[in-house]
Order: sequence, then structure tokens, then C-alpha cells
Amino acid sequence: MIRLRKLRQEKKLSLKEVSEELKRFGLNISPDGLAKYERGDREPKLETWQKLAEFFGVSVQYLQGISDVPNANSSLAAQTSEALLQSIDDETLDKLADKNLPDEIPAETKKELVNTLKSYKAILSLQGDSSLDATGVTKVLQEYYLVIQQALRGDEEAKQAFSEISQVLNGYIQNQTKKLNSIFDELSKKSEKKSKKSSK
Repeated sequence: MIRLRKLRQEKKLSLKEVSEELKRFGLNISPDGLAKYERGDREPKLETWQKLAEFFGVSVQYLQGISDVPNANSSLAAQTSEALLQSIDDETLDKLADKNLPDEIPAETKKELVNTLKSYKAILSLQGDSSLDATGVTKVLQEYYLVIQQALRGDEEAKQAFSEISQVLNGYIQNQTKKLNSIFDELSKKSEKKSKKSSK
């Protein structure tokens, strides 16, 4: 994890100093443990990634080397992410996931991720600019991605979280579908009544 070492060195901190500072973030990692993260000898858990990113003031993706944007949670990046998501049709989302997600991610997991993006897209379009803003969506998607990564690495807790998230999202989508169907049924009945009255 070259970026972890680079960020620490930019702050001119020793491993021991970082270890001490991280305690304020509720993270108890020994200097030796940090050195193992820096060398790539050990992989941090999801919560540790998040706390390290928070400590250094960068996104988790930047810290992991996935993104070259140090703070993907910036307002501009979040707004761009939201606008991009809303501008992509569902078919294109499927194609992008198929071509751009790593091959080691199982097809079923890719499908779940795409369905999640479609769900958020639908939520955004239904709710307009409510409390679910671009920054919140970006953060949730980042956290969801981290859960998927940890699950793929065999983390049982992450596998359980992924399963629970999927169930909640599927339940939400089913409820929304029922509500929409109910609205359409009601509109259809009203339309039929109008047709019957006008035909008399």
C-alpha cells in the first residue's frame, strides 16, 4: 500500500506517531501493524480502511489505489457521480459492468451491483433533491463497494453484510413496485370510469 506510506510521509509522521494519532479515531493499530499494511503483508478490514482514509483526509478508493482522486467525496465529484448515474440508461449500465468490473468478481455479484446502481438511480429520480444528496449516494456506493471487495476476499462478516444489504434493497424495490402498481391500477380504474361515462 504505497499510498498509505506516501500519505504518512507527506505528513512527516513516523509509524509510531500515526499509531498514536489513530487512537483518537477509535483505531488501535500498532506501528508494526501499520508497517504490514504499508508493505501489503496484511489487508485492512473495511472499518480500518474507512478510519485510515478519514485520518488522512482521502477517499478509501484513493488509499487503496483504485482512484487517483484523493477526495472522491468532494461536492463536485459527488454531483458528477450523481449526474453521470442519472444520465446512463439501464442497458448501458449492464454493459459497463460487464466490460469494466474485474473478471474475478462473479457474474452474480456484478448483477447485484448493477441492480443496486439501478435502485439508487430510481430512488434519485423519485425523490428529486431530498435528503438523499449526491455526497450521501457516493458514500453509500463506496461503502457498498468495500463490502463487496471484502466479501470476495472471504470475509464472512462482509458476506453476511452483502447478503443483508441485497435483501433490504430487494425488499425496498418490491415495495416500491407494489406502490407504483397500485397507483397505476388506481389510474387505470379512474380512466375506465371516465371512458364508461363518456360512452353513455
